[in-house]
Amino acid sequence: MKPSIKKIVQGAACTGALLGLAMASSQVMAAKVVVKPGDLSTTLTAPEFGRALARSGSYTAVAALQESVLFPGEPTADPVTNVPNRMQGAVYLFNGTNTVPERLYQFPGQANTFRGVGGKVALSGSRLAFTAANGLMLPTDPSAVYVLSKTNGVWPSCPTVNTRVDCSSLVSTLGQTPQKPIIKIPFDGYYGYGAVNIAVSDQYLAVANTQKSLLSFYRFDAAKNTWVKEFSTDEPDDRLVGAGLAIEGDKIVVSSPGSTSGVAGLIRLFQRDATTATWAAKAATYNSFSNDRHGRSLVMHSGRVAAAVTGGLAFYGFTSAGQFTAPQTVAVEAPNTNLALFGNTLAVGTALTEKTISIFKRDAASGLWSFSNGFNAKLVSNVAGDPAIFASNGGLGIDGDDVVVGWQGYSKLVGAAVHEKISLIDSCKNPSNLVANCSFDDPASRAWSLLTAMGGAASADYTGQQMRTTIYDDGSDMWHVQARTAVKLATAGTYKLRFKARADFPRSLVVNLGHNGSADNNWQSYGRVIVDLSTEMKTFELPLYGIPTDVNAVLDFNMGNVGTAAVTLDGVYLAPN
Repeated sequence: MKPSIKKIVQGAACTGALLGLAMASSQVMAAKVVVKPGDLSTTLTAPEFGRALARSGSYTAVAALQESVLFPGEPTADPVTNVPNRMQGAVYLFNGTNTVPERLYQFPGQANTFRGVGGKVALSGSRLAFTAANGLMLPTDPSAVYVLSKTNGVWPSCPTVNTRVDCSSLVSTLGQTPQKPIIKIPFDGYYGYGAVNIAVSDQYLAVANTQKSLLSFYRFDAAKNTWVKEFSTDEPDDRLVGAGLAIEGDKIVVSSPGSTSGVAGLIRLFQRDATTATWAAKAATYNSFSNDRHGRSLVMHSGRVAAAVTGGLAFYGFTSAGQFTAPQTVAVEAPNTNLALFGNTLAVGTALTEKTISIFKRDAASGLWSFSNGFNAKLVSNVAGDPAIFASNGGLGIDGDDVVVGWQGYSKLVGAAVHEKISLIDSCKNPSNLVANCSFDDPASRAWSLLTAMGGAASADYTGQQMRTTIYDDGSDMWHVQARTAVKLATAGTYKLRFKARADFPRSLVVNLGHNGSADNNWQSYGRVIVDLSTEMKTFELPLYGIPTDVNAVLDFNMGNVGTAAVTLDGVYLAPN
């Protein structure tokens, strides 16, 4: 008879060694993590790099709304009011997955305290737009949208002033002559960053003040190198006009998720008449869900529109007459806050801490959308010791197979942008998975540990985004070489366990799910299976029945006492069935 898990772990705890430690609190790491660059000693607040981002082609614009950028020698607080001089904000422009930005756009100094550059960002092939709220609420300096353009294929570069990149000298207000590389379009007053929304293409700019339901469309006049307002509307405040904005070609889709006269969730298609240079609403669709506001956010690409509400998603196309098609609606488990669409792929961010990014795919033959895969739980957990977990309300962007996610909670809210190849997302990254770092993307992670005890000797590496255990001495019992990870069993019942494994030579492997008795010395096993491995990578899918609720459980793979053939694991998935 195999020894009990109590004996296994007690012996290991007394005499064993832990090797190959992995990520502490992030469930999944992606192919590339771009951390906020720069000297953090100059910032007074957590920058939250990644709260907003935008993607177009190979470029990603990532905002750090709360970044503090003072000039050397400036006080950290106003000497009279004692108001902290902070939150100037910044927007970083990256090419590909480079960790060094190609450009940095910011307005440093005490004079720009609480300007909040980067509350929203929008990006096209040759235009970058970002908002600045001006938190000091000075009547002479209202909230604004800043728009800049490539010149001869090159993004404008701001000069360095007193050791800080400072874009102030490159800014002119719309209508000023001559126009400088960064054009400022002011609002009619101060508004928080959440009240402003923008969308941009190479030809058009849409700006919304959702707090006042003010909406404006601009066209870029290349001959005069400036933006020309072509449309504006002022509607009842409670409509929240412009909560969702998207531009494609000469079409702009606008959502109004607020309520007027009992009607909630209006989405309109505005189209430009090139002959008259005027815009008009050509189509409209109302709430696709009976119990919530439709269009709290939306995206458009390749003639398709995806709109979000608390209860789910609505997908639209356009008829030959330019009207919205009947929607396909898909329920989702949690509120979705951010969307990114490219062709037949939609990325959805959620507002719950236990879910993050889900990927939906459109079947080309049927035209129907369905869930494909996604990132695992707690992607936006803080991995630097702070127990706080932040919902995935960071920005999202897709271009082709690359999805980028704003991870503002990274390293105590310093922030990061996470790039992942959608086609390479392991199916174990389904948001329901309880297993941390399930596809071993990050060799520096603390989610997994390799335990050796009682003469067992082994090492682990993560080459090829797999966990390979090389065994030097297999000990005298199965638990003498053991890879394990903590899991939280929130519900009782049947669980599904799935993983991929192979060995250098045929051998067996013991997989166990049980209580972690480190604190209470209770090592009860809830389910144990023995699988036979071959030299080919195989997928094992196993039901585990009668599993109790246990927020302090452990899943372990036992490799001792059957020889020294190395074992490779990948794609470990555990979830209620």
